[in-house]
Amino acid sequence: MAALTLGGCPAKPTGLFRQVDGVWHFRDTPIRDIDARTFQPLDNQYAKDAARAYRARSWRDSSEYFLIRRDAVVPLEGADPSSFVVLGYGYARDARHAWYDGVRFAVRDVASLRVIDSVYALDRERVYFHQSEIPGSDPSIRSAGWLSLQRRGQGLSRPH
Repeated sequence: MAALTLGGCPAKPTGLFRQVDGVWHFRDTPIRDIDARTFQPLDNQYAKDAARAYRARSWRDSSEYFLIRRDAVVPLEGADPSSFVVLGYGYARDARHAWYDGVRFAVRDVASLRVIDSVYALDRERVYFHQSEIPGSDPSIRSAGWLSLQRRGQGLSRPH
């Protein structure tokens, strides 16, 4: 029987960030205004240097018939790079704040924030669905396991 882990998917660089002749790039776009000496990719969308944490993203615009990919790496306002960690599935946190895909969202206890999957996260006080607190939710491991297994279609009955 496999154990349930609450860490999310592993946070490993995917090759979207690379250094060419001392200049860091996200995909083919040079990253400006960073400390290249301390810059470190954390996964395929988050990175940090000594002064800031960043989110990288790509998008396409309908006005260009979705033909041209745009890439950008932007600082996360208010992020503390010394405590910034990636949790997986697009989630990250530092000592004071939580983020999903680079957008800050409120949690009750950021230090205990854990990711179940791309939809659910929890801290020691509440469970969050799409970054919104589920009122009255029980973040016990049993409840978190049930949410995750139901999400994955395991068809288990709800714990009592």
